[in-house]
Amino acid sequence: MPNLKVPDEYKLGLHRLLGLGANEREALLKALEDVEPTSDINKLKSQVVSKLTDISDSDEIVDGLLSLYGARVGFELPLDDFLNAISRAIEKSFDDAAQPPPPNTNEIKAILEKLLNVPTLAENMKAVQLLSEHRNTFFNARILTDIRPVFKTDIGDPLAFCLIIHTLKVSYFKGNQPTELFIAMDDNDIELLQDVLERAKKKGTRLKAILNAEDIKCMK
Repeated sequence: MPNLKVPDEYKLGLHRLLGLGANEREALLKALEDVEPTSDINKLKSQVVSKLTDISDSDEIVDGLLSLYGARVGFELPLDDFLNAISRAIEKSFDDAAQPPPPNTNEIKAILEKLLNVPTLAENMKAVQLLSEHRNTFFNARILTDIRPVFKTDIGDPLAFCLIIHTLKVSYFKGNQPTELFIAMDDNDIELLQDVLERAKKKGTRLKAILNAEDIKCMK
């Protein structure tokens, strides 16, 4: 049984989660059950948060809950074993002087049991973790375009010509470390990149059609 500890950044959300009323917990459970398949953790979170407009601190609550799903998937523990371990960890995370008195381990376990047993969300978190296991994972991209003049030997003469240079900025995670890569490109490179991306898109569409024919869902 792992000795779990609640990271500081998730304490607020998990403490707030335990303070929700019965109706708020039901609304949270319904939002978790309604998520669509995705391997994007930010899209997953926004799907849930968007349905919790009547609950304050919903961002922190969902962050904390998703962290628990991530931990459960990572440790590959049966639900009951994970609930025992994480409930003890959450109880210890409360300050001794907390007011009102924090719930005990059994109370925490009872509250989390349904919330941590949503199959679709567990499957989404498995996909998120599978994607994150790659050494480098894509985050964002931009293309910056500018004009570079080429001067003649005599600087006083008119310009020889100009180059249009595109700089592809790729933001990605190297492990958990955000990293950036800058690549200079010309118009021919842009066309080549477009062709490569279009081919990849067609292959993805074809594979999805094959999976759909077998009634296998494909994440976005």
